[in-house]
Amino acid sequence: MTSNDPYFSLWDQVPDARSGSTSEPSDPSIPDGEHRARVIGFDCFESKKGDVWMVFELAVLGGLFDGRTLVRMVAPLGRRTDDTARRETQAGWARRDLQTVLGRVPQLFPELMDPDTMRTGTVASEIVGAVVDVEKETKKGDSRDFINVYLVGLVSNTATAAAPEDSAPPESPPSDDLPPLPDSPSRGSGMIDPDELDEIPF
Repeated sequence: MTSNDPYFSLWDQVPDARSGSTSEPSDPSIPDGEHRARVIGFDCFESKKGDVWMVFELAVLGGLFDGRTLVRMVAPLGRRTDDTARRETQAGWARRDLQTVLGRVPQLFPELMDPDTMRTGTVASEIVGAVVDVEKETKKGDSRDFINVYLVGLVSNTATAAAPEDSAPPESPPSDDLPPLPDSPSRGSGMIDPDELDEIPF
């Protein structure tokens, strides 16, 4: 299915880009400017229209807006209806984001996406928990404001930090010592299906 589809082959053909963009739903009360945030969720999926989307859910750390959510959403292969130049730009932005958080660009399959489910692949465990500096920018549109979130730089990522070669892996705590899982998903994202949006401002 995916191996013969030229839509997916773009991932390995595009160099890194220097700028990026996102769409809502970010908390509009968070002021524009730079914020430190933790990646609390990462999702990569194929929409009903067959477009691939990559979503970083970020929680602001510290200050008055502690815990409030910003979302970075990008189509890492562009939309199928975009021209080639637009798709290459989107892929470059996505690759840059992943390079920022991981220090590398993962393979599209199976790391970014599981080819069997067309959902988030194995790389999510290396992304969630990373602390990053982000920039929020509100742009005025004709009928509404658009919130763009940019990943500016990595502060720390314990999942990708290299462990000393001579250190033994930590022992897992007994299951009785682990905190219980939350009853509901993280608050504040209100993620909407990209196919239901009239326009995603990139």
